[in-house]
Amino acid sequence: MAAPPGDDLFGLLGAEMLRIQQLTGIAPVEPENPVYPQHHTPRIEQAQRQLTALGYRASVDLEATVRKFEVEAGLPPLGRLHQRVWDALQELGSDEAPVHPEKWRTSTGWKPAMRRAIRTKSQRLGLASPVPLMFSDSESDDPPSPEESRSELHEFSLYTHRNQASEDELVRALLDTPERSHSEELALLGVDPELDDDGEDTVDTDSDMPLSFGLLDRIRSLKQLFHSVIQKPIYHCPPTPEHDARLLPQLANLFENKTSNLEGRWQAFVGRSADVWQHLERSRGWLHGSVECLEDVGDDLEHGLARLIGKGAGIIRRVGRYGHAALTNLFRVTYHQLAGVFAEIHNATAFVVDTLKTGAGLPHPYIEFRRRYGQLTCFVDSQFSAFDTPSFVANSRTRNQRFELACEVVGAVLNIFVKAGFGVLTAGPAIVALTRAAPKILGLTRELRALRPPT
Repeated sequence: MAAPPGDDLFGLLGAEMLRIQQLTGIAPVEPENPVYPQHHTPRIEQAQRQLTALGYRASVDLEATVRKFEVEAGLPPLGRLHQRVWDALQELGSDEAPVHPEKWRTSTGWKPAMRRAIRTKSQRLGLASPVPLMFSDSESDDPPSPEESRSELHEFSLYTHRNQASEDELVRALLDTPERSHSEELALLGVDPELDDDGEDTVDTDSDMPLSFGLLDRIRSLKQLFHSVIQKPIYHCPPTPEHDARLLPQLANLFENKTSNLEGRWQAFVGRSADVWQHLERSRGWLHGSVECLEDVGDDLEHGLARLIGKGAGIIRRVGRYGHAALTNLFRVTYHQLAGVFAEIHNATAFVVDTLKTGAGLPHPYIEFRRRYGQLTCFVDSQFSAFDTPSFVANSRTRNQRFELACEVVGAVLNIFVKAGFGVLTAGPAIVALTRAAPKILGLTRELRALRPPT
């Protein structure tokens, strides 16, 4: 069903994007420059959990808590869960984002938000002084003092034999230090590493047995795949965005052709909102490791996992926790990739709308664009000199390139909804269609960001 002539496609796009976000439960962060509303409730729940773990009283007044975090993190105090707040929380409150200590320093020492993160991670490693792990359990929710943070970093340096390391190196190592063994890593991926579904210990974690795909070997092969990947340190490194983009079309094929009841399984997955946000990096590492393991035995991800897991619910039940964990890993990686896609689509749409609204939209003290008689007219002040011309031309060319890229992003999304029909797509087809379009969208928006002038 094509959009009726004369309808505002941007308005239709905004309404449909919000509907699909609500339908699929995928929640991008709140935009700083809203063009259309976004459904970000699941991310608010995750932010509340992370703020509470860092010692804020997030359950009392979230807006005030976010504003307090922004002040302590050195961000503008807007009181909203926009991208910079989200990124800062992931850096401090999860083990799935890289740490940049230089961002968290002032002339007098660590910012209060980083001192909270140092305390929290030291507590989890059993190094900090015996205070409540949740600061909200104590009488005050103030951050630890600079002296306490220095003491905790010193304890960590002794614990890891890093006596000569700088404070920046210690902070990076502290926040990146794993707290769990390989067995616990497997448990976080959704499987019990010791027991099979009958409660018997049948997994030989030291076995180099190659993967096999016979019906009788299906369970053992899937278990071996999990163990092979988790025990190789090379697979613990996060893949690049380009690697993720190459993987997404394979996932779209798997979801569309090989996974039964995608709608029901997806809704069950997003219904466990706390699980959606946990252990993303482990899932990505496992998934990319699986690609290499399957290629080593002459197969690819789509067909190898399809054979190991199978199409039907009965096969999923047979392979038990390993089958469920494999699907959960696929869903978790797809969810987070599509959350990024939603945010990028919004940013591109905002740029297109802003440019159309303001004409050429290129600010210059001596040039103004006005619409007259259906045309765009350029007015140039007499003070505009020949020296201004090269700069104006270069900036105009860059802006035009950005506008073309943003239009291409918006067109890629509109193409999905116009072909399927606005208001018609359900969660399963929407996930498949957006996953197929994701590599193109993410590639275009990387080019768009590269052309963006520094703020």
